[in-house]
Amino acid sequence: MAGKNEYTVFDYLQWRGDLTLQQDPFNEVDNLVLCIIAYINLRKIDRLWSKNPKDAMPIGDVCARLTAADEQLGLSSLDYIPVMRAAAETERFRDTRLFAFESRNDEAKQMQFAAVSFLLPDGSVFIAYRGTDTSLVGWKENFNMSYLETVPAQARATEYAQEVIRACKHRPYRIGGHSKGGNLAAWAAVHLPEPGESPVLAAVQALPERYRQAVYLRYYEGYEPAEIGTLMGCTASQVSTYLYRGKAKLRNMLGGAYGQECLSE
Repeated sequence: MAGKNEYTVFDYLQWRGDLTLQQDPFNEVDNLVLCIIAYINLRKIDRLWSKNPKDAMPIGDVCARLTAADEQLGLSSLDYIPVMRAAAETERFRDTRLFAFESRNDEAKQMQFAAVSFLLPDGSVFIAYRGTDTSLVGWKENFNMSYLETVPAQARATEYAQEVIRACKHRPYRIGGHSKGGNLAAWAAVHLPEPGESPVLAAVQALPERYRQAVYLRYYEGYEPAEIGTLMGCTASQVSTYLYRGKAKLRNMLGGAYGQECLSE
């Protein structure tokens, strides 16, 4: 134990690790365990980058590939790999598999984004977003959150969730994250389509602000580019650029038939 009336995730794993998720359903501390694991640097494991659930790696196999050089990339001074290894040894998480790892630090976009997804033994998928890392671009994006309607990591979080959910369409899903990752989880959850809602409209709502405004005014309100330019305070040429890039982004987000046919003239 950490101290009188002070407990850690290690205590939890020791206390409840012998119970499967079928015996004791997923709870807030399970969420925390997986969000801690999301901070670990999984970049070198090529198989984890696949978004195909068939390629998902058992948690024990992932642990076997990790070294001290792969320790967590967050702001904490604690080591997180031991948490992952402790979880992998429990009945609760032993059959968990990881996939869809992603990590992007884009100076030009001022975006820091990372996520990984877990196929859990109860048949669900858990999407975990990493919080702020030690990079300068990560801090820039945090400051940008204070005044921008949408930052790139939020838009990407929604896209990522949609990609994972489509890949695991027969599984119920949960979304979580710590610190900035919690913000990304909330943002993605709010912007996911409701059951029966058009996936195209949901994707439009997840676009960066200027693209979203142009696409919505053109294809849902019926305005011409020149009229949209007046409404948005830009030229018709700029509107055409927003529409072109927005549609390209939508096709990439939606894929399949929706991606080929969405918002055609």
